[in-house]
Amino acid sequence: MKRIVCLSLVFITGAVMACDGKKKSLAGPALMAMAMFRPVMVVTVAGTGAPGLVNGSSATAQFNSPDGVTIHPNGTIYIGDTGNNAIRMIDTAGTVSTMAGNVVPGFVDDQGSSARFNNPDGVAVDSAGNVYVADTGNNAIRKIDPAGNVTTVAGQGPGSPGSTDGALGAATFTNPTGITIDSTGTKLYVADEGSNKIREIDLVMSQVGTLAGSGAPGDTDGTGNGAVLDGPHAITFNASTGGLVFTDRNNDKVKTVTDTGAVDTLAGSGTSGFANGTGTVAEFDKPHGIGLDSAGNAYTGDELNNMVRFITPSGVVQTYAGNQTAGSSDGTASSATFNQPRGIALDTSGNIYVCDYANNKIRKIIVH
Repeated sequence: MKRIVCLSLVFITGAVMACDGKKKSLAGPALMAMAMFRPVMVVTVAGTGAPGLVNGSSATAQFNSPDGVTIHPNGTIYIGDTGNNAIRMIDTAGTVSTMAGNVVPGFVDDQGSSARFNNPDGVAVDSAGNVYVADTGNNAIRKIDPAGNVTTVAGQGPGSPGSTDGALGAATFTNPTGITIDSTGTKLYVADEGSNKIREIDLVMSQVGTLAGSGAPGDTDGTGNGAVLDGPHAITFNASTGGLVFTDRNNDKVKTVTDTGAVDTLAGSGTSGFANGTGTVAEFDKPHGIGLDSAGNAYTGDELNNMVRFITPSGVVQTYAGNQTAGSSDGTASSATFNQPRGIALDTSGNIYVCDYANNKIRKIIVH
């Protein structure tokens, strides 16, 4: 019976109490048992490594600083190809194409390659295949329908930054970088990085509001404008709780926010670094993208540590793939290397897709 009690503490606390009563640190493989799936192999999905805008097969396609990624349940991958000012697609056969935009920056609503974006970052897709884009340099939220028609949902353009709430046509943003959609498809949530706020767009009521953040940079958990953030960058919806998980990038933390605007730190000490552990013991170095599995475990592109990190719902942090060395090698989770991993998305099988920003590639962590 004593041995069974000792084992149970591994899964509950992230530490193990040995039968001699001494506390020992949790080994990586034991913590990985807490994940839905274990990482098996890192492979390159698409991208030669050279910057460019080339469509075609996964082996010949090129990207330029891909930053945001999302996956439709049908398996189509959508990418905010920031350096190309374009939104790219990878179909289930591995063929890369451009959905909208075409290298030249601008702020133009139109169809396909005639539309213009300015450093687009985060992307989200609804069940109908409409793609929503955090168009960072244009201070706007854009929409691309399945036919490639681009319209502006909210935001006033590159010359009109701000954080004004109100009707879609009057609201303003400042360098929005992250975007997600709720399970009903009627609300968008935006990491408005330059405003230090989490914003909410009600597509039914055609209104923009602030869910959390005072606007001043800082690091204070709280509710609504009582919360203080610094550079919230990526955000994802948690269908199990109705809340959200986001990276508070300049604070080197991963945080949660409820649908009523209550912000809490999930993990991160607030100091740039690298440390696995629980809650504020853990350290990140500019956590970027964020994704969730069906059990509520979070995965973040820990950009300057060149790793993908894993965070349980109780805030236990472990390294999932990468080893702090900058590179582009495929291989096992521990031997593979990344170079500034950013955007993160999970498919329906739990595989993790990574925008490997400085490698100009889309990578995949195959799980089992």
